[in-house]
Amino acid sequence: MKRLTCWLTTVVTALLVLLPVLVSADQAADDITNARRSRMLRRGLPDATAPVVRPPVPAPAAATPQNVSDDATFGYTKENPIKMGGADLSEGIAGSKYYLRSLRDKHNKPFAVSRISNVGPGEDGHIVDLYQLIDSEGTSYKLYVDVYHPEIHPKEAKTPQGMTR
Repeated sequence: MKRLTCWLTTVVTALLVLLPVLVSADQAADDITNARRSRMLRRGLPDATAPVVRPPVPAPAAATPQNVSDDATFGYTKENPIKMGGADLSEGIAGSKYYLRSLRDKHNKPFAVSRISNVGPGEDGHIVDLYQLIDSEGTSYKLYVDVYHPEIHPKEAKTPQGMTR
């Protein structure tokens, strides 16, 4: 019983000591908020509590025709893969991921991208990777990518027909 009384006395004392500190901290926060609001009003800025009106988002720009390949098989066959690369293999792989993430479907939505496997050497003897892309409507596409061409930066690589970047 003596321990319980001692414990209760300690808790009550702690509350009596901490309660004024907590109340004054809350008042200080209100004072800071009120001071901030008054500075904003003096500067002619809208009140911080007013809803923010944002301008409408412009429609996405149309695809640049010069970036889309004229060849209908470009990227869709092992014999005509999308060629790109980097200074070394790791840059080529990172570049291909960047490239595939930058592709958009006809609704300007990104594709869901997954690597299927490599499909062996292409026409020039380089290993070609096969990727599956699924658009916003659920249509599946298969793209072939050759990352062993350091002379073609991923930003400069052509885009397959039916896709934009």
